[in-house]
Amino acid sequence: MKHFKIFLLVLAVFALVFSASCKKDHTDETVNIEIEEPTEGMVAISGDSLHMHIHYTSDDMIHNVLVKVYNETNNDEVVFNFEEHVHADGEYLFHEHMVPNVTQDSEFRLEAQASGHADGDFIYKEEVHFHVHAQ
Repeated sequence: MKHFKIFLLVLAVFALVFSASCKKDHTDETVNIEIEEPTEGMVAISGDSLHMHIHYTSDDMIHNVLVKVYNETNNDEVVFNFEEHVHADGEYLFHEHMVPNVTQDSEFRLEAQASGHADGDFIYKEEVHFHVHAQ
């Protein structure tokens, strides 16, 4: 019986920690998204590394971030996808590289988003368009 009480106590502590780790009552949450790279209208070369640098800031918790790169010339084909529940306290920096490969000059769009937990939460979104030239 003693082991069962200890088990229940440990289970209760885990439940308390888990439920307190992600509060959903942030009603004034605003997320600012600054896409530092690539820049609007930038020209990249197919096969070269493309640096993506995005700065998310908020006066509150940043819960979910999404970064997608679309090849608009190829029917909005998704060529890069990052989606993460980050739980960042006020700031999140995204740094990543990708190598766009195209056989013709193409138009691309990078979308950066941040959102809360629930389906009805606000979605904050920024985007930039850039070009990738075939070699």
